[in-house]
Amino acid sequence: MTNSLYDQLHQSRFSVAVLRDVALPIALGRDHANLEYWLGKQVARQLPVSNEDQLAVLAAEAEFGTLVITHGRRNRVTGTLSGNQVAGRLAEATTPSFGFETGWLAQEWQMLTGIFTEATYSIQNGLVIITLHSDPNEPLAATEQPHGDPITPLQTSSEKPAAAD
Repeated sequence: MTNSLYDQLHQSRFSVAVLRDVALPIALGRDHANLEYWLGKQVARQLPVSNEDQLAVLAAEAEFGTLVITHGRRNRVTGTLSGNQVAGRLAEATTPSFGFETGWLAQEWQMLTGIFTEATYSIQNGLVIITLHSDPNEPLAATEQPHGDPITPLQTSSEKPAAAD
């Protein structure tokens, strides 16, 4: 994906909540959480970032919420989503799925590290906790590259979004 396509997506404003919490579950059916995870991975391949700092910027711009990455053990990294978008989805949807965001983050992390990565999520105290599980024994082949060139989100790491999400 080129920056021009990224720019087009960034400028188009439509109800992400309706698509994410109403349309996708209807269209994908009862297995929507697993399919959303796969879809998130596919979208990440089209919107690869070039460094870890850009993950939070892109998450904010995509209205996933405020993303904070915490490095844990060697094979485990945690991403925490919070903010108004997350709180709103948790309050409004009966059982909101964060499968899309989880798949997106797993794939972005895999592309950044070059190591096979899968992820799970849980909801705890109004936060979405995404746990990334990487296997350093499964490095990616050179052919497993993203479909687009790394994008440059509109905000840099020094211009992180304000807490007014």
